[in-house]
Amino acid sequence: LRWARGMLLSRRFPEVLQGGSKAVSHGVTGEVGMLVPVIDFINHRRGSTATLTLRTAPARQGREAGTDYHEEYVVFQNAAPTLSGEEIFYNYGSSKSNEELLAMYGFAEPNNPADAVALLVAQKDGE
Repeated sequence: LRWARGMLLSRRFPEVLQGGSKAVSHGVTGEVGMLVPVIDFINHRRGSTATLTLRTAPARQGREAGTDYHEEYVVFQNAAPTLSGEEIFYNYGSSKSNEELLAMYGFAEPNNPADAVALLVAQKDGE
């Protein structure tokens, strides 16, 4: 169960993607998010112009009379020109420190301009 939790936490995307309309679900660790197969293999690069958008397909009629359903899908678009065989990147967050990137996605960014260190300082009683 710990392994499964780790996989979800390190590979999830926010439930509300750019342009998405779903309400955010909150769990013990914040936004629950969702797994998007294959998309979670895209590497991070600060300044990437790629976007992820949640879209809803037109309603389709279900097998039973009177039951309509909607299909949702994720669209990945890269605004920058890309050559065949060239790697594409996604920006996991320009304002995330290495502490956040490591905890949430399992990597740290060299020379991260948003890097910060949280220090917990204990005080003695009466000071």
